[in-house]
Amino acid sequence: MHRPLKRARTAIAALSLITISAIIAACGGGGSGGGGSVADVASTGVTPQVLSGVAATGAPMIGQVSVKDSSSAPKEKTTVTGSDGSFSFDVSDMKAPFMLKATSAVGGTTMYSFADQPGTANIHPLSSVAVARAAEVDDPEDAYQNSDSARHEKIRSGMPAAMAALKTQLKPLLDAFDVDLDDLIKDDFAADQTGLDAVLDNVKVAISGGTLTITNATTGAVLFTASVKDIEHGKFTDDENDMPKRGPRPAAPTGVSATGGDGQVTIDWQPVSDAISYTIYWSTKNIAASDEGAKKIRHVKNPPYVQTGLAAGTTYYYTVRAVNRAGRSRHSAEASATTNGTATTTAATTTTTAASTTTTAGPTTTTAATTTTTAAPTTTTAAPTTTTAAPTTTTAAPTTTTAAPTTTTAAPTTTTAAPTTTTAAPTTTTAAPTTTTAAPTTTTAAPTTTTAAPTTTTAAPTTTTTTTTATTTTTTLAINGAALYGTNCAGCHNPLATTEKRGATAAEISAGIAGVSSMRNSILATNGGIPLTQAQIAAIAAAMQ
Repeated sequence: MHRPLKRARTAIAALSLITISAIIAACGGGGSGGGGSVADVASTGVTPQVLSGVAATGAPMIGQVSVKDSSSAPKEKTTVTGSDGSFSFDVSDMKAPFMLKATSAVGGTTMYSFADQPGTANIHPLSSVAVARAAEVDDPEDAYQNSDSARHEKIRSGMPAAMAALKTQLKPLLDAFDVDLDDLIKDDFAADQTGLDAVLDNVKVAISGGTLTITNATTGAVLFTASVKDIEHGKFTDDENDMPKRGPRPAAPTGVSATGGDGQVTIDWQPVSDAISYTIYWSTKNIAASDEGAKKIRHVKNPPYVQTGLAAGTTYYYTVRAVNRAGRSRHSAEASATTNGTATTTAATTTTTAASTTTTAGPTTTTAATTTTTAAPTTTTAAPTTTTAAPTTTTAAPTTTTAAPTTTTAAPTTTTAAPTTTTAAPTTTTAAPTTTTAAPTTTTAAPTTTTAAPTTTTAAPTTTTTTTTATTTTTTLAINGAALYGTNCAGCHNPLATTEKRGATAAEISAGIAGVSSMRNSILATNGGIPLTQAQIAAIAAAMQ
């Protein structure tokens, strides 16, 4: 009963911490770090260097996490954990390596961890043991409180040996729960009652007076004891009855199938009733019911699963294992599928449609067709007549103009000695949609002499200025995560189809870019000095799933 009660107490504490963190945020914060946001990237043009992870004792730790850097005057930041024990810091202004400390809101339990660079650093009881062993101290709190660049360097140098010793000495316990992590601090870890978290749910890890003791959380039986400075010479129990009694492991998934497509394979299987999640093992060679040499896709919640970014015309082999708090099932039967022979890449196409626009810098001169006027035989001698037309303002309705000349035929005009009045027939003009406002037109008739003979009148040239506004429609390109991976990541990692970083999240990719100078320099070089945006990193992460 003590585990459910403990989780209930931590849930209550979480509500208090949420209230506290809201007050801190309202007051402008108190030195808390964050992972950085898209707005931060947009405003600064620089992707933040992020240090993130999960703090858990089996159950998620509800409390706060602090990080201290290696500056000559160490900088320290503090943030609160999420409900799943997760945390994140922007360490762009801090110097690696880093020490971390997690403090529970209930009971004041403390745990420690270490990061040699930005990226992932989980915090749990075994990370505390590794820190104490690497620092050669009886209490990891001493390593945190008296940390400086020299102490951090000592821990960095000693951490590989400390973790190797822990994995060797605790192998019976880790094997019992099918824990296959390479790095107890950096590898995939979640407070989901599977893997390493299942181990921590079933044991109690304590450091007191320089002695490490690991006991069965249910019976109190001692499983392992050693000097925290000398884990290599500790003693693991030889009584099988001391080991935690797990519930039954889940049954192996059945009905596993694989279907190939364009650069992808869909893996499907029948759900297992008591499974919490599934692990998919895949390879370009027969797995033969063994995970040796196979890559893993962990924490798959439900079938089916679509694996993308695969090579064309290639056969892939798959097995599936169900996972619950007792461990993993046996491998399922193997299934295989071959991707289509020709890789098909579909990219969004930018289509730009614009109305054809012809622009003439100078005015357009239109000469009207010649108007022939025949009057009754009359002999008229008159002084030259000058006719000044009143300014005319015309607002044309939307019209369509073609390039062909416009021919206008005027209605017959009768001319007497009085000023001549000419009424033109309506003109129909076909033009691209446009709005034309004619400038006031002033027409001065030349001196006219009319005789009984037919009179030929040529209209003065008319100047028309037309303004045309084109309309452009643009469709924006979608972000191609696979192409971005090939440009920015394939130089250091395997091609996308066989990348060893399969399953990495956007946060993990950001942390990796931030923490490795060669990766940052490469990305800046390939992108003309511009770092990847969060949207581009998310697209790469989607392609790597």
